Amino acid sequence: MGQMRYGPMARKKPLAYDLNRAFRLLEKYRETGNDELLVDAANYCRLEFLRGIHPKKHFHAIDR
Repeated sequence: MGQMRYGPMARKKPLAYDLNRAFRLLEKYRETGNDELLVDAANYCRLEFLRGIHPKKHFHAIDR
């Protein structure tokens, strides 16, 4: 199901996932309370984490 909704992960070229879409889904969740919207927003964030192309993309742990 995920591939149909979010596209295939196994692409040669990195994809730019629109985080604004995740923010819109979170706002819609706040309005409606529909849990499915949280799952969709989390998936867009996961895709950005795995395949994001942000020019300053890095991981820096901020806890101890």
